[in-house]
Amino acid sequence: MNRTDSYIDSIENLPPAPSVATELLVLFKNETGNSERIVELITYDPSLTVQVLRRCNSAFFRGREKVADVASAVARLGFYEIYCIVVSMISSRTMALAEEGGAIDAGSLWRHSVISAVAAGTLAKRVGLNEAECFTAGLLHDVGKLIFASAEPVIYESIVGHVGSHGAMLIEMERSELGMTHAAVGARLLERWGLPVNVQKGVRYHHRPAHAPAQFKKIAAAMEVANVVAHQVDSENDLTPTLAPGTMQAMHVLGLNPEQFADVIRETESGLKRMEELLNLVKPKTDPHGFPALVS
Repeated sequence: MNRTDSYIDSIENLPPAPSVATELLVLFKNETGNSERIVELITYDPSLTVQVLRRCNSAFFRGREKVADVASAVARLGFYEIYCIVVSMISSRTMALAEEGGAIDAGSLWRHSVISAVAAGTLAKRVGLNEAECFTAGLLHDVGKLIFASAEPVIYESIVGHVGSHGAMLIEMERSELGMTHAAVGARLLERWGLPVNVQKGVRYHHRPAHAPAQFKKIAAAMEVANVVAHQVDSENDLTPTLAPGTMQAMHVLGLNPEQFADVIRETESGLKRMEELLNLVKPKTDPHGFPALVS
């Protein structure tokens, strides 16, 4: 057994593979998607059904009459937004791993993940990538942090306390102290879960898209840019940041120029308002390390 698998296998309460999300992704890629099968998949899980109906019947989305079944919810919101709700509800179950170890703030990580997913979906529409795959990869790009926080809570809390919860120094410390990065262990978990290879590789190379195999460079570049966009959206600084060379290169891979970065931020902020209503996201005070303490 390699070290990556040993970290994953050491976790007693690892959520099961998200088989519903995996099959929905396949249906989403099929332009003639079977709406009956979509409804059937969601209704297999009563908790997902409840969440979908609750979101669809919120004041923000409710029409004249309440939606009483998943088929009506799909008709009202559309498959993509229903997919976003479902995959977010499934993915949010992994947040318990952070709460068990206490090494990282689960709320902060969850909100960052959702914003990254919205940014990734925004980029996908601009550059011709699969929107659902990009949303999923953005949502799960930091799942490796949850693995570390659960498998090695003392070490990971020390790492985050010294260098923060994101950035180049975090990557270096993970590699030095744990023998690999959260991107590598996260991608391995998604492989074991059976998620599409595009999602796996987007997560695996989201900090180093230049190292991705040629066929995955574009989705890896989208994850790199989405990650930076998410940090900027949740920043109190209204100024567009000076983009690091790696992010500039990722923009080039996507066929975007630096001036378009601000457009992506604005589009992400607009999409986030709708997603905040769908997922009940809020932004509270700051955590002890000075990072936004965000909860869902």
